[in-house]
Formats: sequence, structure tokens, C-alpha cells
Amino acid sequence: MLFDSCRRAVQALQQTPEDDRTFDFEQEVRVAVRVAIGWRVLRREVSGDGRSTGETLLAYDVLASLPAHHADVLWAVGVEGEPATHYAPGRLHASRDALVDAYLWRALRRTGTVETRGDHLSYLTAASYVRYELTARRRADVRAHLDGCTLCRILAAELAVPGASLPSQLNRAVTAGRRAPGLGWARRVGGEAGRADRRLSRPPHRP
Repeated sequence: MLFDSCRRAVQALQQTPEDDRTFDFEQEVRVAVRVAIGWRVLRREVSGDGRSTGETLLAYDVLASLPAHHADVLWAVGVEGEPATHYAPGRLHASRDALVDAYLWRALRRTGTVETRGDHLSYLTAASYVRYELTARRRADVRAHLDGCTLCRILAAELAVPGASLPSQLNRAVTAGRRAPGLGWARRVGGEAGRADRRLSRPPHRP
């Protein structure tokens, strides 16, 4: 797993412009390890076609699609429970914005432009809903839509409480993986995965 993660990091490095200051090799490896372990845990712990299963898989898929400099922060704070104070506020805010953008892009990619799609909420509508800025009738319409739309439900949760979509959907499955030898998560258990992650742990942010 660690070898494959390093290989992916090398491929990412080869495709990165020389003047890109966001690239960090260790960070790329760290995210690749998390993505790989997360998928192994989800395949074992998540099953069926219920509401929580769809939300869990979508949240994982979107998080895994983010650039490493955003995903690294979100895995650490949103999924693994690391204190947000270990990161600069601006960096954490930018990563959470990137997560919201990824949910919105997923909706756009599936259904067309904002002007023509009618089966997903726009950013403004979702934001107005969580801020209680809609009329009673419009709010009821949005609530009915959220009951049947996994993507918009996660987007609304993310807008209401930044990072909320990650622990609620991923942490349950990831926590279950900590109990299995060799499939440990983060720095809490032993086994190959746990040892690899400990070797790749980062120092706290220093302002």
C-alpha cells in the first residue's frame, strides 16, 4: 500500500508544473494512504443501498477527488479528529471551500449548467436554506428536495457546519476499521497501515 502510494505521488510530481508551490511529496503519499485504507474499510463496513450508504460513498468519493493540499487538511481535521488549531485558519477555510466546490461541480457535471438544471440546488439556494432566508413555501420545497437528494443534503450540511459532511459520513466506517489488525486508521492502531501513517505524521502548524 505504501509503495503504491509513493508511486502515485511520483506520477503526480511528474504532472505538476515546476512553479506549483502547493505540491508536497510527503503530503501526496499521506493522502494516497488514507484514500486506499478508507476504500478498504468502506468496502468491508458499508453495504446496502440505504440513505447513509449513499452519503458515505459520495462523501468519500468527493474527498478522494480533491487536490492533496486540500484533502490532507480535511482528512486530518474532518475524519481523523485532529484539532483544527494545528492548521492555519486560512488553509482550513480554503480546503472547506474546495470541498463545497467539489460537491457543486459534481452536480453540474451530472446535470448541466446552473441555468438549466432543475434537480439540484444551487449554492445560493442551499446557503439561503441553512441561513433561514427563504420564504416558508420555498423552504418547504427545498426540504422536500433534500429528503430525496443525497448530493444536496450533504452540500447543505457542509454549508451549515463546515466539515460536517465528513465525520458524519466517513468516521463511523473508518472507526470500525481501527478494530481490525493490519487495517488500522491514522495513528491509533498498529499494523502496516498504522505504522506507515505514523511515519508520515506531520508536525503541528506553527504560525
